[in-house]
Amino acid sequence: MQPPAHRAGPVITLVSFNHRVDRPLLVLGPALGTAVRPLWQVVAAHLDEEFHVVGWDLPGHGANNHPVPATSSVEELTQALLAALGPVFAERNAGGGHLHYAGCGIGGVVGLQLALTIRERVDSLVVSGMGAVGTNETLWVENAGLASTSDLDAVPDSLLAGVVGPGFLEEHQDTAEALIQAFRDLDPAGIRLTLGALSEVDLRADLPRLVPPLLVLSGGEDQITPPAMARALATDVPRGSAAELDGVGPLAPAEDPAAVAELLRQHTSPEEGAPTTTELDREWKRVLAAGGAAFESIASRQSPFDLMARPGLEEQTRHALVIGALATAGRLPELADQVRAARSAGVGIGTIGETLLVVATYGGIPAARRAADVVSRTLAVEVHR
Repeated sequence: MQPPAHRAGPVITLVSFNHRVDRPLLVLGPALGTAVRPLWQVVAAHLDEEFHVVGWDLPGHGANNHPVPATSSVEELTQALLAALGPVFAERNAGGGHLHYAGCGIGGVVGLQLALTIRERVDSLVVSGMGAVGTNETLWVENAGLASTSDLDAVPDSLLAGVVGPGFLEEHQDTAEALIQAFRDLDPAGIRLTLGALSEVDLRADLPRLVPPLLVLSGGEDQITPPAMARALATDVPRGSAAELDGVGPLAPAEDPAAVAELLRQHTSPEEGAPTTTELDREWKRVLAAGGAAFESIASRQSPFDLMARPGLEEQTRHALVIGALATAGRLPELADQVRAARSAGVGIGTIGETLLVVATYGGIPAARRAADVVSRTLAVEVHR
């Protein structure tokens, strides 16, 4: 029996935006049907002094003239990107192969997979025009105005006008013309390969393992990957945040390069001591993003015992908050019980007094005075000792 023939995998072509090998490495990833240079060139120019900027092109796209395999996966594209970056890491000879990464569409999906593959070496991650689940092939084909992938030999120039936000073609003529030319020059086999890889990807189960801080950008005019998808992705990772760009479609780096560059600059240089997102943060982000009804569903199930056992607040802090809430609401019989429980939990008389001052300032002096009378009677032995 003959051994199975080895299937040739995809090859990634790198595109150099500058050669500042003494600066942090920033890798830029392209979107489906684009070349990395027209998509990212203005952003790269904004960041030229701060980063060593390298982009990459998909098989059959832009500068990538390598043979396009029949099929591929996001994992294979990621491994091909790592192989292409090997000489860059060797030339830099510093930083231990660390990088910052920003990608749009499939470039963002590969960025997520890259951060899951070399977890400690991706220092920050910015993605746009994507979610954790790949784009449906049928949706992309219909948005391109095609009947099926068999029509990809004739991708219309009008596709760009139907994708980007209003005014882009008029306000960014040079970039628009370069992107249109990239559509004209691409190999339809590259589109088919990329659509196939995207249609199979689902990274949702892996998101809790993501190490670097993730910023998810979305365009307010993006109909394929709307802002709600970006917010959901940012919520599901340990250190996620989201930003929406008004008047922008799915090609944010080309449509609003100044804003993208500034957001990327801020994200790669976080303030010292920036807080880390916890599992409790992620839980509450999901609840609060869903609105008041979701909050009410949780709140209505909390007993006083459950409330005291919840994470996120120290027990003494929670007792002080309950005292403040009962005092403000005028629930004085319950306040007396809570004051005794607080003292049993080690809450100091000074903390109770300061809590009543907060009630006076934000809930009104009459409510705080009535509460102070209750506290005085409840703690009569202690306060008069």
